[in-house]
Amino acid sequence: MQSQTPAVTTTFPAPDLASMDAPVRRLYERIAPALLSTTQDATQGLAPDVASVAAAMIELARDHDYLVPRIRAMGERSGATGLHAPARGPRLMLVHRTEAQMGAIHDHGCWVALTPVTGVETHRHFRVHAAGTELARLELATDQALHAGEAFTMLQPEDTHSHGHVAGSGDPAYVLIMVGDDQRFYRRSEWDTVTGKRRILEIGDGGRWIDSEPFPAG
Repeated sequence: MQSQTPAVTTTFPAPDLASMDAPVRRLYERIAPALLSTTQDATQGLAPDVASVAAAMIELARDHDYLVPRIRAMGERSGATGLHAPARGPRLMLVHRTEAQMGAIHDHGCWVALTPVTGVETHRHFRVHAAGTELARLELATDQALHAGEAFTMLQPEDTHSHGHVAGSGDPAYVLIMVGDDQRFYRRSEWDTVTGKRRILEIGDGGRWIDSEPFPAG
């Protein structure tokens, strides 16, 4: 069973546009109506227009004059750098996992959108059939190789996924990721790919960065 954080739109302070680099500020200005426009269905409840958010992110990902210097600054290291990371509310990151590094299977507790700037990002979206912390049956819903100009979005609670690089799939990607809030404010879940076991990520726990890291006992 996935984390049961309600899939609702939460009101956060208005973003500090003056503190942003111009390309990031244009993104936040463009997505402002999408964050205010909500859709509702039986599964997701109230949620922002993430398709419009993804379209705006694809446009920013094409701005190589802005992003390539930041990619060069990251170098080949595996990690993330914040392009806009407020204490609360939608945050934008540039993320890179190196050759053959896949992230751990996890959920977010909030909406998420991602799009590659360069390279190929493998994105796997799962359905979870389990209760408690016992073995979970993870059903692979989609397995996509995302390229520049493509995006994937998810809404809680259907947000169990992993992403990163698969050996032989192309160059490891540098990816723009936007989440609706700092996920460390939510009680979330993480899964062991080998056993299917689920563990709870308590508030403040960012979880494992890559799937090959040991799965904590207990």
